Amino acid sequence: MPRKAKFNEEEFIKAVKKTRNLNDTDIASLLGADRSTIFRFKASHPDIVKKAQDMLDEITNIKFDSKFVAYEVYLRLPSIAEWEQMLVNREVAKLQIKRNLRGIYNLCKYLQVHPDNLTVDLVCNTLNEMKRRQQVGEEVPVGMFFSNVSKGVRSFFTTLKGVSGEILSSKGVDAKESKNSGSLARQRVTEEQRRAFETVLNESIKEYYHTLRGEELETAVLEGIALARFMYYTGTRKTASCTLKLDSKENTFNTDKWVISVIDKGKRGGIRWDKILIGSALQYFKNYLCIRFNMKYDDLEVNAPSISLVFPYFSKRDTELAQIYGIALKKVGNNTTVPAHIWRHTFAQDFLEATDGNYELCASLGGWESTHVLKKHYGEMSVGSKIRGLRKAMGLPVEDVTYELRW
Repeated sequence: MPRKAKFNEEEFIKAVKKTRNLNDTDIASLLGADRSTIFRFKASHPDIVKKAQDMLDEITNIKFDSKFVAYEVYLRLPSIAEWEQMLVNREVAKLQIKRNLRGIYNLCKYLQVHPDNLTVDLVCNTLNEMKRRQQVGEEVPVGMFFSNVSKGVRSFFTTLKGVSGEILSSKGVDAKESKNSGSLARQRVTEEQRRAFETVLNESIKEYYHTLRGEELETAVLEGIALARFMYYTGTRKTASCTLKLDSKENTFNTDKWVISVIDKGKRGGIRWDKILIGSALQYFKNYLCIRFNMKYDDLEVNAPSISLVFPYFSKRDTELAQIYGIALKKVGNNTTVPAHIWRHTFAQDFLEATDGNYELCASLGGWESTHVLKKHYGEMSVGSKIRGLRKAMGLPVEDVTYELRW
């Protein structure tokens, strides 16, 4: 096999990252080059070598203490990078990989422990405590809900550490859903709380970011409110909402109806869903776009497809967004443990109430693969809805129900 004569800085840095050292032989083997070529490259590019060494030092010297490392740095840890590659090789769905990685990150952040120092007993005891808190209605720290972290924990220990799944199950962290799985589905934001939420979001963002002021603060507040409204009116999850795009050919923009295609999670990974905006929901969304992107209302149907990220400020701050929402919702009397996902829960409850339990339509519009989950978590159709449906089928007068899906 012919040896590679040349390579660029990016290829060299990637090789160092993968080998986790600056050894000429290891790097040469990975790049398919002679060891002497690596030696000469390092001698003639001391700045690149320093950059590579700094990267290695950053990874080696990370401390998981009160000044917690950024998620991007965590992903570069050798053990985490190795685990991620193993999951990719096993063809695990991308969204599941992301959830696994984020779950261990949240766990390390909560425990202030480096992932290499996580032990089975420490992790299982912590997760069982989170499960206990959930069962008795105590507050669970953001990102530490048992069902959100347990799958990542099992993957981390069984895939990377070689720990038997039976051992984890015997310590309370099994592969089954917890008894209270879906118990948070009944959490919702009332109409009164939604109105109050808008008024306290400004101070909540300042409380979280401390030094944020001026135009950047106004942008964060504007996006924060628009994001919550979008999640409420469409049932879209946080990550898919934060990365919402309008420049897809799948979208359609009519004067009184917008159909926006999003990739949201499902049992088999990412699934494309059509989110429909009409009425007051569409009007508010248009108003937001006019302000955020300095566009004219009457020209939006033409110019909207030029917008890539709809919420650029929070597109890479989805974890921060959840914490900000948590602060704001507490201020209005809502102590939810899922401050971002609660908008999806609220959509489901309000929509089913407004449509007398139309589970099929709710699943289609909100993004559920089947009605089974809706019925399991949000309850069967109410007796009142059944009676109204029966009276309508029999041609009898039906009482006027004015409940609406309305912010």
